[in-house]
Amino acid sequence: MPNIVSPGFKYAKNYSDTSAIAFGGDHIVHFDEVTDLGRNFYLVGTKVFVLDNSEKPKLIVFNGGLGSDFFGYKSNGFIARTSCFDKPTLTGDGTKYCNWGPIGSLAYFHNDRIGFLTEWFGYGYGLGISYRPLKNLPISTSLMVTDLFGNFPNDIADGCPDKTCKPRLYGNISWSF
Repeated sequence: MPNIVSPGFKYAKNYSDTSAIAFGGDHIVHFDEVTDLGRNFYLVGTKVFVLDNSEKPKLIVFNGGLGSDFFGYKSNGFIARTSCFDKPTLTGDGTKYCNWGPIGSLAYFHNDRIGFLTEWFGYGYGLGISYRPLKNLPISTSLMVTDLFGNFPNDIADGCPDKTCKPRLYGNISWSF
């Protein structure tokens, strides 16, 4: 079985109760020749809108920023091209260079345990749900569907079987500390 570990990092800072900024990178160091997830750097700002004054208020959360490689996939919002320090990259055509593009998300949190979200992440568009199953433990689960619109946006068909994209599910579990 191949080694597919590829670590990254994230630094986030709150500037107020309702705004923050994050800088990070996913899959920055590749320890093998099979990692195909790109070198995804990002700079993202967050703004939270509190909708009521309850103990567990409803929220709208907007994230927007720039991301490299997977986040700047081909022509889907291409802004610039820079070095991503090493190869392989998803958008570098065999070089250490990668594309940068806009990324963003909008989420509605009904309370502190369930939220509904939509995101644009360079490669495509997704819709999903996030749920925190245990009230006192900071573990969240998310399930998203992407490729909702077939081969839209441009260029994603290159990464789909038979060049035809169909809706796909992906999910994650995260622990915050």
